[in-house]
Amino acid sequence: MSFWQSLKKAANKTENVLDNLSRRVRRRLYRDTDVTIEPYVGYGNPHHVRLRGRILENHSVRAARDEDNALHNLWYILQRFNSDELPHVDVTITFQNQQKTVTTDDEGFFYVEFDVDEPLTAIRHTAELHYADSRREAHATGHIIIAQPDAQFAVVSDMDDTVIRSNVPNRIKLVANTLFNNARTRLPFAGVAQFYRSLQKGTENSFNPIYYVSNSPYNLHDLLQEFFKVRDIPEGPIFLRDFGLTERYVGAFENHKAMQIARLLELHRDLPFILIGDSGEHDPDIYAEIVRRYPGRIAAIYIRDVRPGETWKLNDHIKEVAQEIRKTGVDMLLIQDTLAAAQHAHQKGLVSESCIIEVAKAVKQDLAANPIDILDNPPL
Repeated sequence: MSFWQSLKKAANKTENVLDNLSRRVRRRLYRDTDVTIEPYVGYGNPHHVRLRGRILENHSVRAARDEDNALHNLWYILQRFNSDELPHVDVTITFQNQQKTVTTDDEGFFYVEFDVDEPLTAIRHTAELHYADSRREAHATGHIIIAQPDAQFAVVSDMDDTVIRSNVPNRIKLVANTLFNNARTRLPFAGVAQFYRSLQKGTENSFNPIYYVSNSPYNLHDLLQEFFKVRDIPEGPIFLRDFGLTERYVGAFENHKAMQIARLLELHRDLPFILIGDSGEHDPDIYAEIVRRYPGRIAAIYIRDVRPGETWKLNDHIKEVAQEIRKTGVDMLLIQDTLAAAQHAHQKGLVSESCIIEVAKAVKQDLAANPIDILDNPPL
């Protein structure tokens, strides 16, 4: 066993011991703890459904309010990261006429799949979830989005600095945005909501599924979901990460997005995909690798330039990657605003002509309300 494998194993054991000790202390202090089932938005095709969620104790985070200040936001962020997960317990999920019981993992997460004989003809479905022990009981309803046969394509979008302004390259600003803002004060990029709504409709007014993949932790899931609702951004499954040190998550940082995109491509084998990301992290390289592994499956790639107007080695690298994959017939655009992506999507026949007018109008309105739409980051 290598040094790093030994270190990873030791870290895993240490975290489990500390979690168990902390859990025992909390239960002695708070004997009447509440249990919350937190289902995430499920997804699937007409014959297959996937649903993920988490079971928590003492989950007291509420929705954001207009009057919340920075201290309120900090308090609730700390509450999210101080989550009391409920590991190794059973939760029962009922979908259509099927019922399955699954067990949560070390971090309280559960995952279930259903195969369906009769095709699901509606876009939106629900599943009922139930948990009970000797003292407590909890119920929840999970929402599921099913891509239908008339979908033109699917969209996979990054979130930080792609949809929501986060300043990932500037770690101080990233932390400040995360700690001191909420779903009502975090800001999207101008025109993003309208562009994504246009992508969802396509050119045939159908329903094209949109998936969101981010390296942010699952502790922020409810905040991001609320952000979508406040900003009228299309709802979709959100694939995040667990920031614990458990065995299956250590070392998975680089591969998280690629793994989730690959699973989605395999779920929707007949759909082309649009990939949207930013230049602040590894999105261009990850997306280029997806193009290589799944030839003919990617319709377009849009990379938001988080350092517009500058000529740095990072952007030069992205342009080199774009030139390479263009040989396969896939356009990767390094864009400075949402309208540029909308214009290219129209040229490719992915959205209607009215999308350009609507996005241009939305960009103007959004910039009038919040003039700063670029990230103020120093060069690397």
